[in-house]
Amino acid sequence: MAQAGTNFREGDEADEYVTSVTFPGDYKIGDYIEFLGVTPYDAYASGYYEISISYTRIDVAAAATHLASISHWNPNVWREVGRVNNNVYSSMKGVNFTVDCNTEYGNSKFRIRAIKATLRPTIASKLVSVTT
Repeated sequence: MAQAGTNFREGDEADEYVTSVTFPGDYKIGDYIEFLGVTPYDAYASGYYEISISYTRIDVAAAATHLASISHWNPNVWREVGRVNNNVYSSMKGVNFTVDCNTEYGNSKFRIRAIKATLRPTIASKLVSVTT
């Protein structure tokens, strides 16, 4: 899928990174967009991230907060990040996206992945906020 190509290093002047990604109207379950690469300090092993997403789409309005921890020497594998807060404002139709993290040593990155599609083909925009 798409890739944003932004790299965020812990300890940079900003402790928060905010971006927006847009899925095409005809997205399908499993589609994803990589939105951030990160470089933790201390042998690439000390990353702790809070990722908040919010999105609207015709009859869907939702937001969620996820927590990710990156440790030393992990393989190149995508894993779903734990969801610690879920705000579905319109109905259970709102849980359409989740956050995954690839914790590969020295090359960690995040993506938003579609876990449910709506029946109406429109654009779905997500505001993404990452805090270290």
